[in-house]
Amino acid sequence: MKKKLEGYIYLLPVAIYVGLMIFLSVSESIKQSFGIFEAIGMNEFTLDYYKEVLSSSEFKTSFIFCLKFSLISSIISIIIGCYLAFFIKKYNDKFVMKLMKTSIILPHMLVGFLIFQLISNTGLFSRIFYLLGLSTMETFPTLVYDSNGIGLIISYAYKEICFIAFSFVAVLYRISDEYKYQAYVLGASKVKTFIYVTLPMIMPSIIYSFVIIFSYSFSSYELPVIIGPSSPKSLATIAYNYYTSPVLTDRPYAMVYNTILILVGLIGFVFFAIFYNNTVEKEASFE
Repeated sequence: MKKKLEGYIYLLPVAIYVGLMIFLSVSESIKQSFGIFEAIGMNEFTLDYYKEVLSSSEFKTSFIFCLKFSLISSIISIIIGCYLAFFIKKYNDKFVMKLMKTSIILPHMLVGFLIFQLISNTGLFSRIFYLLGLSTMETFPTLVYDSNGIGLIISYAYKEICFIAFSFVAVLYRISDEYKYQAYVLGASKVKTFIYVTLPMIMPSIIYSFVIIFSYSFSSYELPVIIGPSSPKSLATIAYNYYTSPVLTDRPYAMVYNTILILVGLIGFVFFAIFYNNTVEKEASFE
């Protein structure tokens, strides 16, 4: 007990500093979103900026756009990531595991540039299709800068598949194989064993992993700027555009968008905390 407390005490100064910086920046952001920006003489509390943003068509289309590409990429990542995790555990494939680790450390910005070089109209796949006589660069489907966010979905899925697979391998190794063998002895097929035995065991991990990757992709900025469409923009992109506007009276609009993204992150954190505790308890009983 004493050693555990010592560890927390050593971390306390850094935790206080980081927590204070986050609190000050978030509180200033929220304050400006309500129209209080003393630097330019705005001192009156108002909800007008929230009303304007929430009622605007730009916000609605951007919110739906972010929801769409975040949701689709997260679902794809969970499905393929789970399959890769089972594959790695079954065959103990160290090569695939190393590929997962390498992909995880790649920054999202670099992944965006790599995806652009692969699937853009002048990218590698377009050139291969051209050499095979299947299409020209002009007729190659638009996969980046498109309003459907296909390039974003591919980019986020690539990064998140690696994260999910790497995380789930550790979970699968902690689950005893005796449950599976007992199900086989009782006459269950592989499909039924997965649905009724394995899936309930890993479901808490699936849920909180989904919350993490969905919250991140919904609120992130890099990839939508690099390969996202000019319309609709992501919420983070709109917030940045307002923040960098030379008209300082646009700053509250940026902070409204920023506050909305903070709320999405907080909701994700609450779900993560709930399912994380549940996951730790369940995984301990499966070992």
